[in-house]
Amino acid sequence: MGVLRLLGLVVVMLATLVGASSSALAQRGVPQGGFPSWAERMTLVYVNRSRADPQADLAGCTVCAERACYPSAVTPVGYDFALNRASRFHSANLEITGTGPQTDSPCALLGTLSTAYVPTGTCVGAASCACVGGTLTGTTTFVQRIARFSALTLLGETVANVAATTPRTAFYELLWTPEASTSCANSGTNFPRFNILQANRRNVGIGYYRVANETWTHDFTSGTTVTGTLIAGGHEPQLTGSTVEFRTNYFDTGAPQAAVLNVDGLCSAMALERGSATNATYLASRTLAGTTCRRYRFEFIGPGGTAVVLPETGSYGAGGDATCADWTAAAPPVCGTNQTPTIATAASATPNPVAATTTQLSVLGADDAGEPALTYTWAVAGAAGVTIAPNGTNAAKTATATFATAGAYIFTVTVRDAGNLTTTSSVSVTVDQTLTTIAVAPNPTSVPQSATQQFTHNGLDQFGITMGAQPTVTWTVSGGGTISA
Repeated sequence: MGVLRLLGLVVVMLATLVGASSSALAQRGVPQGGFPSWAERMTLVYVNRSRADPQADLAGCTVCAERACYPSAVTPVGYDFALNRASRFHSANLEITGTGPQTDSPCALLGTLSTAYVPTGTCVGAASCACVGGTLTGTTTFVQRIARFSALTLLGETVANVAATTPRTAFYELLWTPEASTSCANSGTNFPRFNILQANRRNVGIGYYRVANETWTHDFTSGTTVTGTLIAGGHEPQLTGSTVEFRTNYFDTGAPQAAVLNVDGLCSAMALERGSATNATYLASRTLAGTTCRRYRFEFIGPGGTAVVLPETGSYGAGGDATCADWTAAAPPVCGTNQTPTIATAASATPNPVAATTTQLSVLGADDAGEPALTYTWAVAGAAGVTIAPNGTNAAKTATATFATAGAYIFTVTVRDAGNLTTTSSVSVTVDQTLTTIAVAPNPTSVPQSATQQFTHNGLDQFGITMGAQPTVTWTVSGGGTISA
C-alpha cells in the first residue's frame, strides 16, 4: 500500500445545512455534464461492494485491528449529483492551487460557487474564479463548502493523496488504512474506512482530480435509504486489451431472477461476488482485445419480475483507447442479437499439394466480441488416419495436419463464438505419393554359379505404401554375373 497523506473529519450535524438543493440523477446511471467520471463511478461500485460484505473486503488488510467493528452488511449508499460536484471541485481546487490534501478550502469561496464552478470550462478549481477576490485568502470550512452545493447533512469527509493510479487500488489504499487500535470510534487515522463502512451513511459524492497527485475527496451525508435495484456499475481496467471485470451493485427485496451483462448484444450471466440475495455486487469477466469501442449495460430481472437496466438509458463504453465514450445514448443490441462470426482470411494449406506427410492449415475469423473469443475446430473428409493439432481452441487458427496416406482431402474449419454462433471455411488438399524407398525381393539371397535368380522391385512412398505407378529402374550387378531383362 502506498504512503498516504490524509486529513479527514467526521461530524454529525444537528440541523440541515442551508444551501442549494441536492440533485439526484434524472436517470439512474446516466452521467450529467461529465458527472460522475468513470473513476468516480467505479469508486462508488467499490464502496458498495465493501458495504455488502465488510468482513470479506477487510480480509486483505494487514493492520485493521478494529475490523470486528464492521461485522455485517450495511445498506448501499446512493449517488448524489450535487455532492459529486462538491467533492470533485474540492479535489481540483487543492490540486490546481497546490495546497495539498485538507478538508477546509484554502480560501474564502464564492457564495455563488455552485454556479461559478464549470469543470469542463473556465472555472475548474483555480483561485482566480473560485475564491473571493481571486486569491488564496482566508478559509472555508468543509461544511460551508458542501453547503454551497447541497442541502444534505454532511456526516463525514475523507480527503487524500494516494499512490495508486486506478480506482480499485486507490479505494483499497484508503479502505485498508493501517489502524492498530481495536476501538470502534473514529481514531483520526482509520477515518477513511470509518466513513466507507458506517451504517448511517446514505449518499456519497466522490471527487477525483489529478495534476501532480492523485487527489480524492469522499463526502458522505445523511438522507433516505437508496432505492432501485441497480445502484451503480462499471468496468475496470478502463482501457481494454485483456480480461475486463464488470461489476454492478444490487439492492432489492430478494435475489434477482436474472443477472445479465450485455456487451454489444453478446450476453452472459453475472455471478454474485459479494454480499447476500438482497444486497450484493455481481461480477462478470470478459476478454476484450484490441481497441474496439464496445457498448454495454447491466440487465437484471428483479425478484418481482420487473426488468431493470443500468444505465437506465444508453450504454457505457469499454474500449482500447480514450476515444471510447464513457456513456452514449445508444443502447447495445438486444440480447440474442449476437452477430455471427465472419471469415477474415479463408482457410488455406501450406504446402499444397503435399509431397511429405504434413501441411500447415491456417484461417482467421472476426467477431463482434473480438477474435480471441473465437474457437477453431477442423474436420477432414478423405482417407482415414489424419490427425490435426491443435484443434478446438483459439490457437487452432494455425494447425498442423499429419497424413497416413496419399489422396485427396477437404478440410473444413468451424469458427465458433462465445454465443455458439458459427461460420465455416474449407480448403482442398492433395497429398501426392513421393517415391521414398525401393524394396528388392528376394533380399537377401545367394545365386549358385551358372544358376539364375529372378528379382523384383517395389517402389514405396513416404508412408511406406506401394506406389501406384511403379518407377522404371535400371539393374546393375557387382562382383560377377550378368543381368538380363
